Amino acid sequence: MVSNYVRIDGKATVGKDTDGDGKPDTGLEYKVGESNTGIQFPKGFCPAAKNGVDDKCKGSYGIVVKEWETITKVYSPSATFLNKVTKQVDVDVLDKDGKKIEVKDLPKPINIQIERMSKKDPAAVKIPSIKDKSINDKFLFYI
Repeated sequence: MVSNYVRIDGKATVGKDTDGDGKPDTGLEYKVGESNTGIQFPKGFCPAAKNGVDDKCKGSYGIVVKEWETITKVYSPSATFLNKVTKQVDVDVLDKDGKKIEVKDLPKPINIQIERMSKKDPAAVKIPSIKDKSINDKFLFYI
């Protein structure tokens, strides 16, 4: 299991201002260790805000990301839909005292890209080309 913890200032949770107008243009991105697993929070993400978004976010927050290479016996029911070569990822957002913050009612999703492990089964890592985009939409998971 890989576990990463980062404490960040509220000004950093909102994302990056790339054009200097004082508003975030991209959401906060977080990569897990050496893997290709990553999390992208929506622009303006602020754990303390009512709907989870505030460009003027204040405070200090922690983000804990845990990544497993195998499906464990303790997991959410949706984990049974994962490919056998997909890692599991758990993300917690903490307040300044280290208590979990429930993140809900975001106007846009938190996107999580989960790495597949070719060392377990190279054929299972390849995703077949699907021409009908509506089929692909059934395989997207948002939290």
